Amino acid sequence: MVLSVRVAARTTGALLAGFGAFQACLAGGAPWGRFAYGGQHEGRLPDSFRRISAVAAPVYGAMAVVVASEAGSPRRRRAVASGVAIVMAVGTALNLASRSPAERMLWTPLCALTAVLAGAARPPAHSVRATSVTTGGR
Repeated sequence: MVLSVRVAARTTGALLAGFGAFQACLAGGAPWGRFAYGGQHEGRLPDSFRRISAVAAPVYGAMAVVVASEAGSPRRRRAVASGVAIVMAVGTALNLASRSPAERMLWTPLCALTAVLAGAARPPAHSVRATSVTTGGR
């Protein structure tokens, strides 16, 4: 089965939105510390980690919007999707190395899936070409 760029982009966006919601919940004090930051903190995270999550939440949200939408140039969408794929591949490795079994079991497969889907969400290279300044980008 071949996955279309549009389906891959929207699925990637949904996963990223879920990551953002998780981070927003952590920032708000949800007792899910064993699923984040190496699982060092059972229950609610300390304020320093909650501040990190408060920054991460809108970053994930912005990535979700850019990847899932068809707004912007194919070049920009390809660059963002490529960046997301790389970040999620690194996240896969970090979560796989986590001391927290809960974090390994939850986030390793989700990050890996998101990395693969983000790679599939990249517009084809032939649609990413330079535009002419004299023709206004046409």
